[in-house]
Amino acid sequence: MFLFSLYPRIRGMILRFRHYLLPVLGVIVFCVLIYLAREQFLYWQGNEFSKAFLPPLNPDGISYFLSFIFFKLFAGFILSLVGAYIFLFCALKLNERYEQRFFYEDELYFGAAGAFLIGYPGLIYYLFLFFGAYLALQVISMAYFRESKRITPYYLWLPLSLLLITLQYFFGSSFPYLSILVI
Repeated sequence: MFLFSLYPRIRGMILRFRHYLLPVLGVIVFCVLIYLAREQFLYWQGNEFSKAFLPPLNPDGISYFLSFIFFKLFAGFILSLVGAYIFLFCALKLNERYEQRFFYEDELYFGAAGAFLIGYPGLIYYLFLFFGAYLALQVISMAYFRESKRITPYYLWLPLSLLLITLQYFFGSSFPYLSILVI
């Protein structure tokens, strides 16, 4: 998506379909999560020890399995989807109030998509990382140009989300504070 946003023709297409970006990503992610839940059920069914947690050996097993799947797979993405929509709504209202001074039209949808794809609690770290990086860019710009210039964070949203997803995936156990807020 980041590379596609560099080309004007594709950027125009993104502008037309920006309202569908978050719902389409939501459907894709939740379809993958349903597939992972199915695979988890089949894995538990094939293991002698975990088979005891599933019906018919345990009459309450399906509710235990569904609550396990909800909290381990779905809850983080549901929270991040709600957080992404709250961020999008607040940022759009703020941008509208100040006459499009802060962000381009499609830029906020990239930010919301990045926030959703990171999941919870990465959403919180994503917003802090974004505003910290944007502040650093503004300070560097002021030092370099010796005047206040507006720098757009358009190309900062998705690379920062990719960086944070990579850090969570590969180095999540090395940084225990990344998992403090995990449900």
